[in-house]
Amino acid sequence: YWLQSLHVFDSIDEKTGKANMLSNIGAVYSNQTEDDKALEYYYRALRTAEQLNDKLRLATLYINIGNVYYHNPVNHNKALEYFKKSLPLCEELEDNNTLGSACANIGEIYLDRNQFDSALFYFKKSKTSLDNSEDAAYALNNLGRFYTKRGKYDEAIQYHKNAFDTAQKGSATLYMAQSKLYM
Repeated sequence: YWLQSLHVFDSIDEKTGKANMLSNIGAVYSNQTEDDKALEYYYRALRTAEQLNDKLRLATLYINIGNVYYHNPVNHNKALEYFKKSLPLCEELEDNNTLGSACANIGEIYLDRNQFDSALFYFKKSKTSLDNSEDAAYALNNLGRFYTKRGKYDEAIQYHKNAFDTAQKGSATLYMAQSKLYM
């Protein structure tokens, strides 16, 4: 249906709808780990969003493209490039949820690389951005993972307990399960 919608938006030259459909189709391919197809659609959406100067869509697409590149550790530099491209747009738009996600993704790459100062910086920025949101537990779990990797288990457990409590208040069962798993 999205392909059909894309065809209609294309035929009437409705760029906002076209960018939306291209992004949605890219997400389907990304979820199926068909990275080449996902990138094809995301890049088409990106070109359309650039024509529209749609900053929110650009920020989201940068993150989505970064997530596809993140699937393969060989492409982590490319993922980092796209995640970082989203940051100024998120800050300009004051979109804390998107900013928090981008910072968490950047922190994960730095944590994988054992670049602990950078990882901690971005995980803390993610937490600040996601405080008071339904994804606050996600940020707390990332900090717990950071302290686990640093061998600071008491701090790690405290972050995971806080994440669990935060997730429980919001009935966020995925984050509750992750907290327990990490503990």
